[in-house]
Amino acid sequence: MIPETGPLDQQITTVVGGGPMGLAVASLIARNVRTVYLWVPDARTYKKWKSERYLQVGEYSFNVPFNVEIITGYDHFKEGSHFLFLTIPSRQYEEVVENILYHLDRSLPHFAANITKGFLSSFSRRKHRCYLFHQLLYSLREQHHLNLSVALVTGPSLLYDIIHNNYVFFVVASDDPSMTQPIVDRLNGEQVYWSATDDIIGAEVGGIMKNPLAILGGMVEALPHVTSSLLGELMAAGFTEMKKLNAALGGREETILGRSGLADLAATYFSPQGRNRSYGRSFTEKLISGELSPNLIDQIQLFLVPSLFIEREVLSSKNLAEGGLAITPIIEIATEFNIDVPLNRVLYDIFLRRKSPEDIITLLTGKTERRNRIPVVKKKGRVELIASGRMISDHLRERILHRITLTRGMQARIKKQSGHIISSLEKRRAKALHKKQRNDAKNFGRELMLWKELAECREEEELQYIEQLVRFYADSIADYYVPAARTMLMRFVSPFRWILGGFRRGSVGPIVNGRIREIRKLVDNYPVFYVPTHRTHIDSVELVYGLFFKGFPLPRFAAASILMSNPIWGAFLKSMGAYAVDRENTRNILYLEVLTQYTTMMLESGIPALAYPEGTRSRTGEFQSIKTGLLSTAIDAFRESGHEIIILPISISHQWIPEDEVFNNQANDTGFWTYVFRRRRTYMDLGEPIRVSDFADKEEPTHEIASLILKNWKQAYRLQPHFIVARILDDHPGMIDRDELLAKIEAFLASYTGTVQETRPEKVLKIGLKLLKKRDLIAETRKGFEILNPSLVEYYGNFVPIGKDPKPEDPEE
Repeated sequence: MIPETGPLDQQITTVVGGGPMGLAVASLIARNVRTVYLWVPDARTYKKWKSERYLQVGEYSFNVPFNVEIITGYDHFKEGSHFLFLTIPSRQYEEVVENILYHLDRSLPHFAANITKGFLSSFSRRKHRCYLFHQLLYSLREQHHLNLSVALVTGPSLLYDIIHNNYVFFVVASDDPSMTQPIVDRLNGEQVYWSATDDIIGAEVGGIMKNPLAILGGMVEALPHVTSSLLGELMAAGFTEMKKLNAALGGREETILGRSGLADLAATYFSPQGRNRSYGRSFTEKLISGELSPNLIDQIQLFLVPSLFIEREVLSSKNLAEGGLAITPIIEIATEFNIDVPLNRVLYDIFLRRKSPEDIITLLTGKTERRNRIPVVKKKGRVELIASGRMISDHLRERILHRITLTRGMQARIKKQSGHIISSLEKRRAKALHKKQRNDAKNFGRELMLWKELAECREEEELQYIEQLVRFYADSIADYYVPAARTMLMRFVSPFRWILGGFRRGSVGPIVNGRIREIRKLVDNYPVFYVPTHRTHIDSVELVYGLFFKGFPLPRFAAASILMSNPIWGAFLKSMGAYAVDRENTRNILYLEVLTQYTTMMLESGIPALAYPEGTRSRTGEFQSIKTGLLSTAIDAFRESGHEIIILPISISHQWIPEDEVFNNQANDTGFWTYVFRRRRTYMDLGEPIRVSDFADKEEPTHEIASLILKNWKQAYRLQPHFIVARILDDHPGMIDRDELLAKIEAFLASYTGTVQETRPEKVLKIGLKLLKKRDLIAETRKGFEILNPSLVEYYGNFVPIGKDPKPEDPEE
């Protein structure tokens, strides 16, 4: 029977969520409201449900009332005053809520009741400076200038009991007392009972933390000799952890001791119909049977992106166990507040196969049970050092889509760019066809088609087409590193470098200096971000050889996408650890986001990374301004993962720069053989490691890190004799004799506090003059020294870092 129109119909009542909880709540409200809208977030579910009145969702079946209208698309929220019941799964909550609130009419009152409870993702916690889902509603209310009342509905009210009209007990938590009655009236039922509280923090923390504890209970329940006695002990210990986190976040203890805490925990923990308890029991049973033994790809993902591994495994289960999705933020927040939550940490480690369900019993009893122990995965070697960027591409796509939906206006800005990008791609495709670059033309054509589809689609379809573009860009950027390929090539080339270098020290690789042993030990334990000086294209080659022979982890590196035009050569470079960068596409917001997040996630995953903070090769020989945008990836990676990241400044000092004549307009380009024969002794000096954690909370962390990198470079950069001689001759352009030159070298060495190759003035004079004369840059006459090539003498003189430091440069908006 459909109710008559009444006061509850003054607002548009919408249940937001496309799962069994959404159907159950919509069916309950349909008894009290004339029209209920059930809004589902994706078009596929909408098409499937729209024409059906009998639905099977997981293990639950529903007869959908005739006054429940199933809808999709954000246009629904643009007009009218809305009363929202938010039941979407926690993994979708942030992006869906952001989009809904963005579309609400700011001139009308609205009401939101959270049935979904959860801790925010690390990204949203930083962005909104809060922790809980209801606090996100507060933040968005202020951001969008909405007249929005907020409440939370929680308590011992299992989905099974709601569907089967059993007794359920709700708590309405809100700082707005007027919210309680409208919610009670809509959810009114014969077996439904209510209470209210203004402690919305305590109510939500209780509603979140009960779920992981129920999973723990299910896990141990499947073990031998476990009955209610141990389950009771486990629940009490877990409840203590719940109280600790609740107190840290500002919730009241009496709330946790009541219906929305202890009662809700007991119902979820002991119910045989509870999804979280059932998931925990099934998990242990599958572990014992060997069904959950991770394959090689799973093991790599376990160590690179553990949160994705947990989420993927939870989502693959028949019924969603929210406790599995809550465990990662619980651990992150407990770490932030320095709170000891050993049971939750054990659950996290069990999900990651670091520990076994028996470890739950060990934690409670202090006794290790060794008989028939369930095996766990042990890390063998440095997994992240053999992993490729392609292995994190799934997580990369999910993160980018998450950021897009949670960044106000970003989706609209991406679509707004489509006209300009389409025009640019058409030109690039035509150019590639003209040059018969078939592979490039094919890729531009595919990208062009995707952008045209985005430009022409409806608003509710935009995210679907953006996801396809993200997938395209992620696949085009990602490396597929094969360690053996890189090692084999380096060993193959080494003898030729030895011969061309005249069999001298430093012929194969650079001469490496610094606190090598201590730094190597540090980077063996933490992800490392190498930040070298940049003077020549062969810097990367020297860097890799220097790291390789000293036993340092080798980084992934950027390569211009033009080098990937040939599929065979592109595959080779990517197998060597190169990821593609399309420098003509960096004004494309979406492409730049994919590229930035790719480098950030490599660091988070422990994959060594390399970037040149100066951005490009120095054409003058001087240190250039550091681009802080490159450093922000390290800051973001630390904030996202919570794991320490080491930035290692490196100074590379070449005897000669192969491109020096090009930089000084004395040649049009640098030929291959110039790179081969002009390479001579090179020095690679390691600076002092920089811990990102020391700067993450600073007001301008990238500026402070940039200044420290530059200071390291200037201190460690090894001045070769001809740099010093060139500097003195350039500073004194008139005739200067040998004695005067020697005196000035002595004065320079006495005052210079940086690193020099040679400390004896006579040797500096002898070697410096010999090298400069050999290149015909200077000539010695009876009256002194004549500069024959002023540009190159000035260029090499600029290698002496004297003068003001260049200021860091922020990225363009």
